[in-house]
Amino acid sequence: MTVGIIDAGTNTVLLLVAKFDSRGALKIIRDELRIVRLGEGMDAKTNAAKNAGKIISPAALERLNATLYDLKQTALDTDDAERIVAVGTSAFRRAENATEILRAMKDENGIEIEILSGDEEARRTVCRLPAAPAPVCSTSAGGSMEVAVGDHTGIEFGHSFETGCVRMTENFFPRLPALPNERAAAQTFVHKLFRPLDTMPFWAKKPALIGVAGTVTTLAMLAKGMTDYDAERIDGTILASDTVEKLSDMLFSLSHAELHALPGVEQGRADVLPAGSLLLKLFMRQFGFSSVIASVRGLRYGIAVREYLKTVKG
Repeated sequence: MTVGIIDAGTNTVLLLVAKFDSRGALKIIRDELRIVRLGEGMDAKTNAAKNAGKIISPAALERLNATLYDLKQTALDTDDAERIVAVGTSAFRRAENATEILRAMKDENGIEIEILSGDEEARRTVCRLPAAPAPVCSTSAGGSMEVAVGDHTGIEFGHSFETGCVRMTENFFPRLPALPNERAAAQTFVHKLFRPLDTMPFWAKKPALIGVAGTVTTLAMLAKGMTDYDAERIDGTILASDTVEKLSDMLFSLSHAELHALPGVEQGRADVLPAGSLLLKLFMRQFGFSSVIASVRGLRYGIAVREYLKTVKG
């Protein structure tokens, strides 16, 4: 069985074309990323943005439409994908015009986008991570941050927190380098956001921390001095907490121009990388993690497994 999975997030749209053999082993055929910034302006502080409400803008819709067409053709042209499944996350959950967007995508590209709940996103993201006594998946995504806890027996906890690197940037960091009071306000917000997790019983198991999505993989690339994205070299990279802290401080010291000049960092990710690094740093600090393991396998892999299991179970 060959399946194409499209994950339409707040900042990126990703495609995975995967083939499952008779034993359920997954082989990656294609794994691609496009930066679309679907949620652009949804949390901006300008008067124009406030008046527009929480909508996916016409410009973002145009970028999404072109990207979906391209990725759909790629999936169909690659190893004869038998099924193409598209899922939408935080931007779709919040957009007041989501119904219109979904209808437009179906009419123009023949693609039906399934909007996942936040908790479903968290659980599907963690289900393809390496087995461990109790791994934690923390993904600093564009529009929301998913936290899930589980082991080889199943998922114990999964929840989506309503913030991410795009939303944090628009809410707290209208300019870079950020002012001290802006960083302080963001830290207070994040601390309160994660406070419900403070007393959760699973911390007693001393789980490992696995970071998924663009923030942690880009930090891994920077830590290794890489100038080009290489999934094999990045996957499994262990970043110590002091490394994450230093990288975050470095990113916050840079201007927009300097961030965009960083070697190997995608242009559509550079401006939101400081906020993403802050989310990861504060999560690690609040729950006492000494390191994080970077993983290149995210939500699209969990959805691929879901589709395979549907076929197996008939």
